[in-house]
Amino acid sequence: MKFKKRRISALLDTGSDITVVGADLVKKIRWKVHSTEMPSVYTADGEKILLAGVIKEDLIVGGRSVTSEIFVSPDLEGMIIGLDWLRSQGHFVWDFANDRIKFLDCRWIDLHKEQPNRVRVRRIYVTEDTILPPAHQTDVPVRIGHSTWTDEPLVGIVENSKVSSLRHVISAQTVLPPKFTDLRVPVINLHNNDQVLVKGTKLGTLEKAEEVELAGDGKPLLDSTFAKSESKSLRRAEVIDQMIEDLPEEMNDEQRRQVKKLLRQNEGIFCKGEHDIGRTQLIEYRIDSGDHRPIRQPLRRQPFQHLEIIDKQVKDMMDAGIIESVASPWASNVVLVKKRDGKPSFLRRLPKAECHHLQRHLSAAADR
Repeated sequence: MKFKKRRISALLDTGSDITVVGADLVKKIRWKVHSTEMPSVYTADGEKILLAGVIKEDLIVGGRSVTSEIFVSPDLEGMIIGLDWLRSQGHFVWDFANDRIKFLDCRWIDLHKEQPNRVRVRRIYVTEDTILPPAHQTDVPVRIGHSTWTDEPLVGIVENSKVSSLRHVISAQTVLPPKFTDLRVPVINLHNNDQVLVKGTKLGTLEKAEEVELAGDGKPLLDSTFAKSESKSLRRAEVIDQMIEDLPEEMNDEQRRQVKKLLRQNEGIFCKGEHDIGRTQLIEYRIDSGDHRPIRQPLRRQPFQHLEIIDKQVKDMMDAGIIESVASPWASNVVLVKKRDGKPSFLRRLPKAECHHLQRHLSAAADR
């Protein structure tokens, strides 16, 4: 279907009673949202889907203008055509053999099957206006969006990222349990003043993750590639060579030469490995916990098969100067997770006290 000159792809779902469009798409097309008396609906699994209103627009379907009333939801991505819209079109013919459909006197519309391996983005957004005190970490209430009505909850990771709508505000890396609602993500305000994180603000996307555990044969659920020791970090020159090899084939020799020259001139800005993150000499950061009592978790025994992986990651970080040995009353266990790329890594959430007066140090570096 089309709106003016814009083509819109929609999922035709006869299992859906209503037609719904995601709030992101509505904002992008600048449709006017009208109020609705129906605040929410429920999926077949009992999951609550919020409704923010309804749009009433003329869409071009099969060459014919169709006045459409479509619900708007912040919980969904894209558009889902349901039975209510199909019924409003009156008589139509669905040619299952040739994957096409025809409404009244309009032309045939080709239908495309949904790709089973299509990557579905699960957006994480703020559910209510939240005040962020200065130099403070706040647990912000969030929800996870759906791509379809049949999406199932999963254990996932949201990476840390800057909140683009606010200055010096960063969301923390967090593991989220398998549900769509009643979730919280830590957000740090490094600014001198209170700031308001507005309802609907995107805090990132959810990546599927699974905590590493033993399989039935006693072996860890890890790809053998990562169970073995990784090879030594490539030198920057080798990294540049690899980037040049990966350039698109359609680039001509002159374009390749220019790109190669640019990369060589700036090779110092490229990292040569996972732990080549650089460091600043401008400030030295000190965690100010105030008068908060130290938080020390009891040591949790890790499966024997994971010890080599944990030891190696600790050694790599120590060799890179990222961490050092210390005797401290503060202690937190590591959680080994397998991210979307299959690579195991540490995830550790810091106590709230560790964020005390963080702004004084980090914002100074950011201003420079």
